[in-house]
Amino acid sequence: MTTTAAKKPIETFPDEAARAQSGSGNDYFDVADLDIPEIDLGFDLPSFTAADLGLPEEERPASPVRDLEQLDPEKRAQAVLQLMGAPRKIRKAHGMAATHALGCAQRLIQTVAPGEQCRVICPGTFVFGDLLTNVAGLARGPWKLTVATLSFGETNTDSLHAAFEDGHLSEFSLIVSDYFYNNNLWGDWRDLVTALPRAACRYAVAGIHAKVAILENAGESWLFEGSANLRSCRNIEQLTVSRDDAEGVRFHRLWTDRIFEKFELDGRCKLSNARVWSAIRGE
Repeated sequence: MTTTAAKKPIETFPDEAARAQSGSGNDYFDVADLDIPEIDLGFDLPSFTAADLGLPEEERPASPVRDLEQLDPEKRAQAVLQLMGAPRKIRKAHGMAATHALGCAQRLIQTVAPGEQCRVICPGTFVFGDLLTNVAGLARGPWKLTVATLSFGETNTDSLHAAFEDGHLSEFSLIVSDYFYNNNLWGDWRDLVTALPRAACRYAVAGIHAKVAILENAGESWLFEGSANLRSCRNIEQLTVSRDDAEGVRFHRLWTDRIFEKFELDGRCKLSNARVWSAIRGE
């Protein structure tokens, strides 16, 4: 990807060869597996605006979100909270410290069985986009990828572009912060939307700080929750990666789909936090 002369990339690596060979140089260790009780996460979440890049209304993908607009406001808000508040059940949690994305992806697929999760700690040179696309490439695809992130960088755009080219991704949905969008419209944002197939992508822009990624296909899912953006900040990051966590995926799809459904806007317009939150709650 090209960058302007004045822009200094955030991601830093010893060299490109080191990144390319990150699988052979895999450096990780396992933390003792932990048997944990069932977890009940019963709470609701916030809302945003979407960036429409000129896609005609009739070509926008239909949202699978249940239509709650026919309910009166009090009943609608309660229905949204009930949908979000179902118990989440995790059978077993593993642990890993991973230096490289490819080695981490390989270990996740080998270790984490359906219904289990893994807690991952990783360094500031770790490329989150590489982890997502390596899991997509190693597991049975193609995959639909949904990401909510504060920001993204050139290296991650390259990973997503390669995953589409290799047939590992079929769809990509992105929610990114309005702050990042407004400050990178003609840089990283333009590079992303021109590199990826427009017909397979949808974008939203909002006052968001969430970091969530979902890989889904017809029979399997991977859920990534943690501190890592699609852009390195050179700091230690943590992730919780869950395999076939139906309740976790359903929970995050509820609020992300709600954003795409409600705010097909220009993206240069900022929605207030109150409006975003109210939309996700169904108010």
